[in-house]
Amino acid sequence: MKCSCGMNPSGWRIIVGGSPVGIAGLEEVFQGWQAGGKKAQELTKDQIIQAIREYNYIIPRLEDEYAEAVIAQYAVYSEKPPQE
Repeated sequence: MKCSCGMNPSGWRIIVGGSPVGIAGLEEVFQGWQAGGKKAQELTKDQIIQAIREYNYIIPRLEDEYAEAVIAQYAVYSEKPPQE
Protein backbone atom coordinates (compact mmCIF):
# COMPACT_ATOMS: atom_id res chain seq x y z
CA MET A 1 0.00 0.00 0.00
CA LYS A 2 1.54 3.29 -1.04
CA CYS A 3 0.82 6.52 0.77
CA SER A 4 0.21 9.82 -0.97
CA CYS A 5 3.95 10.58 -0.74
CA GLY A 6 4.67 7.61 -3.04
CA MET A 7 6.40 5.53 -0.36
CA ASN A 8 5.53 1.91 0.27
CA PRO A 9 5.68 1.70 4.07
CA SER A 10 6.51 -1.56 5.81
CA GLY A 11 3.81 -3.30 7.80
CA TRP A 12 4.06 -4.88 11.24
CA ARG A 13 1.55 -6.81 13.30
CA ILE A 14 1.40 -5.96 16.97
CA ILE A 15 -1.04 -6.82 19.74
CA VAL A 16 -3.33 -3.91 20.66
CA GLY A 17 -5.86 -4.49 23.40
CA GLY A 18 -5.44 -8.25 23.06
CA SER A 19 -5.97 -8.37 19.28
CA PRO A 20 -3.43 -8.49 16.45
CA VAL A 21 -3.40 -5.25 14.47
CA GLY A 22 -1.46 -4.34 11.33
CA ILE A 23 0.47 -1.06 11.57
CA ALA A 24 1.85 0.36 8.32
CA GLY A 25 5.09 2.31 8.46
CA LEU A 26 6.14 1.14 11.91
CA GLU A 27 9.63 0.14 10.78
CA GLU A 28 10.18 3.63 9.35
CA VAL A 29 8.88 5.27 12.53
CA PHE A 30 11.15 3.11 14.69
CA GLN A 31 14.16 3.81 12.48
CA GLY A 32 13.53 7.54 12.76
CA TRP A 33 13.23 7.41 16.53
CA GLN A 34 16.33 5.26 16.83
CA ALA A 35 18.34 7.51 14.50
CA GLY A 36 17.28 10.47 16.62
CA GLY A 37 18.45 8.72 19.78
CA LYS A 38 14.95 8.46 21.25
CA LYS A 39 14.53 6.00 24.09
CA ALA A 40 11.18 4.28 24.61
CA GLN A 41 10.59 5.96 27.97
CA GLU A 42 11.12 9.43 26.43
CA LEU A 43 8.23 9.15 23.96
CA THR A 44 4.84 10.61 24.78
CA LYS A 45 1.48 9.18 23.78
CA ASP A 46 0.93 12.17 21.48
CA GLN A 47 4.27 11.61 19.70
CA ILE A 48 3.48 7.94 19.20
CA ILE A 49 -0.06 8.44 17.92
CA GLN A 50 0.98 11.29 15.61
CA ALA A 51 3.75 9.15 14.10
CA ILE A 52 1.61 6.08 13.42
CA ARG A 53 -1.36 8.12 12.17
CA GLU A 54 0.75 9.15 9.19
CA TYR A 55 -0.11 5.78 7.60
CA ASN A 56 -2.89 4.38 9.81
CA TYR A 57 -6.34 5.20 11.12
CA ILE A 58 -6.37 5.01 14.92
CA ILE A 59 -9.73 4.80 16.66
CA PRO A 60 -9.64 7.65 19.19
CA ARG A 61 -10.93 5.55 22.09
CA LEU A 62 -8.07 3.05 21.51
CA GLU A 63 -5.22 5.59 21.46
CA ASP A 64 -3.94 4.53 24.89
CA GLU A 65 -3.85 0.86 23.89
CA TYR A 66 -2.09 1.67 20.61
CA ALA A 67 0.47 3.86 22.38
CA GLU A 68 1.18 1.16 24.99
CA ALA A 69 1.59 -1.54 22.34
CA VAL A 70 3.83 0.58 20.11
CA ILE A 71 6.04 1.70 23.00
CA ALA A 72 6.45 -1.90 24.19
CA GLN A 73 7.43 -2.99 20.68
CA TYR A 74 9.82 -0.03 20.29
CA ALA A 75 11.50 -0.87 23.62
CA VAL A 76 12.41 -4.28 22.17
CA TYR A 77 13.32 -2.84 18.75
CA SER A 78 15.56 -0.11 20.18
CA GLU A 79 17.75 -2.67 21.93
CA LYS A 80 18.97 -3.80 18.50
CA PRO A 81 21.81 -1.91 16.81
CA PRO A 82 20.62 0.72 14.28
CA GLN A 83 20.24 -0.51 10.70
CA GLU A 84 22.41 1.13 8.08
